[in-house]
Amino acid sequence: EKKGITKKALKEISETDHAPEMQIGKHDVKVDMWGVGFLINSSEINNIDSELKSFARRLCDDAPKRRPNALDVYGEAIKIFKEFPNDKWLEKVETDNVRPNALDAYGEAKFVSSAKRHDVLSRANTLVLAATAEAIKKLRRVERISFECDYAPQFLTVEEHVTALDRPVLSASYEDFDFRFGHRETYKLIIAPETVMGRFKALMTRRFVKSSSSKSGDCVENFLKDYLFPNVPLLIGPELTASWRVRKEWVVEDKKDMEKEEKHGIPNFEFLISKFGDAQVCVADCSQRYFTDQVRSTMLFRDFVDKWRKGRRDEEGTLSPSDPETKKSLLYLKDWHFVKAFPEYDAYEIPSIFKDDWMNEFWLSHTNDDYRFVYMGGDRTFTPLHCDVYHSYSWSSNICGTKKWTLFPPGQESLFKDNLGNMIYDVRHHIDEDHDLNINNEEKDIISKNQFPNFKKAHRIIVCQNAGETLFVPSSWYHMVENIGDCISINHNWAQSTAFPFLYESLNTDLAEVEYAIRDLKSEMSELEFVESCQRLLLINSGWDWIVFWRLISCVSRRLIKIYHDIHENNSKTVTTEKQRCDNQSWEIPPLSLQPPLVFIFQILHNVIHDYLDQPLVRQYLTEQFRSEQNEEKAFGIVHEIDEIYSKLK
Repeated sequence: EKKGITKKALKEISETDHAPEMQIGKHDVKVDMWGVGFLINSSEINNIDSELKSFARRLCDDAPKRRPNALDVYGEAIKIFKEFPNDKWLEKVETDNVRPNALDAYGEAKFVSSAKRHDVLSRANTLVLAATAEAIKKLRRVERISFECDYAPQFLTVEEHVTALDRPVLSASYEDFDFRFGHRETYKLIIAPETVMGRFKALMTRRFVKSSSSKSGDCVENFLKDYLFPNVPLLIGPELTASWRVRKEWVVEDKKDMEKEEKHGIPNFEFLISKFGDAQVCVADCSQRYFTDQVRSTMLFRDFVDKWRKGRRDEEGTLSPSDPETKKSLLYLKDWHFVKAFPEYDAYEIPSIFKDDWMNEFWLSHTNDDYRFVYMGGDRTFTPLHCDVYHSYSWSSNICGTKKWTLFPPGQESLFKDNLGNMIYDVRHHIDEDHDLNINNEEKDIISKNQFPNFKKAHRIIVCQNAGETLFVPSSWYHMVENIGDCISINHNWAQSTAFPFLYESLNTDLAEVEYAIRDLKSEMSELEFVESCQRLLLINSGWDWIVFWRLISCVSRRLIKIYHDIHENNSKTVTTEKQRCDNQSWEIPPLSLQPPLVFIFQILHNVIHDYLDQPLVRQYLTEQFRSEQNEEKAFGIVHEIDEIYSKLK
């Protein structure tokens, strides 16, 4: 009390949920997570509360010689005098969950690990916790899940989760035996997206490589293990696209580069116009924003190329200032379904690592649409910050020019939005304290630090993709793309078994947005009427609904079921080397050697199907729709077959 440290003050401090440093009286006090208060800079320990006296004395007396050499189970730095092998457990203080393996400076038994090993384990455990939280959120139900931590098995039980549009913080609890106090306690666990962000920096250092040959980049097994499963980007060297027709016919040497050792090439405008000039294309004006996109128009391809070329001549100074076309073009040809428009022109070959594509397999066999595109644009044209359709994967091969990609790992979406939920449009013009605010706002879409105060905290990766290189963009990675010089690229959105859970989550997110938008009408409708209204809006807004998603499942499942039976009947895997095609012969199915193991694929289908159909409203809605088509039995017949095959495979 003489030092101003009372029981009441300590109690107030101990109720905090972190370890703050504060001043009480003239002394700095630090409180750890267990509410233990001790002096930092004082050697006077007389008259301190008796409960803290011995602890404070040891701390102050031993401070000079107590240099930490290990981390305990809570991540606190401690001094260990003797460490025992894992197979020689100390009997002292042994509990259900924690077996000490060392003696600390005071002779007390502790469980410790080296700092280096602890860092690795804690990173792995954080990833496990985050993955568990995400899995529970996706399943939308309470489950008891066992997982391994670095010192003991734990049980995680979800108490609640917040339904939101952007990966909410998951509130949960877990039960643990506390060896310090000798009894079981339930602790509150908060898993926020930010807790896993630290792993990306280390992960990217190891994973994000620039392949110098198509052989290393085209290895399916390594691609699955190192990039698809971790869901991280990959940049592949130009050898992968060297044999493509578009690399040879769509590009010519730039006269400016004739004397340079490195030649980049420019679009072969004459060839492109002569071959494809009469095609109708969609063109975005990058100088005019339209909500989260850009103003778009339709024109003949030859007219687009003409405007593009005039913009180039203006840059070179060959246009008169009085010419109405002097203003440089910021027109960007986007989403051109080139393969569908010119199927006879063998423009390129899909790399083997991207051939297992459930999206294009389904959309080509059941609709008149696909997700195969060509992009063309001049210098400074760009695509605003976005996430790919349905949170699918994408790959982009640069035919000429350079693209600057700014990619953001998943889980940071809240940092891109303001208080009203508006998304950042152009990440190039982020303003912070170190930048001059005297910028022409009419020319640039400024990211105000007041509107988006947390954006500067977002982790990002910047990639410059050169001509011939191919970039794999993982699921749920927001990104912005800017063209440097004249650019042509081939882009596919695609998905297979590893991405299927992401597609399912995207469907649920899209539906949640629709339900929220018309929530005021819910009280005026029956439950089924509200569902039908939401499904109609979902189809208009996102291009799919519950029926489309189920037909996607059915399309892929029937093909895989047939493959399984073919293998089983032939008692061999000869079928894996045969080329197959989907229902309408429009999409070549890769052999099983270019796909994940069958047991993994059927596990994904089994889990998604059951979670999907276990929702009563989904099953009821689909049953009503398929009954009208008189094929209800056929529609749901695959469920039993998938279950049966998965049971045998596992």
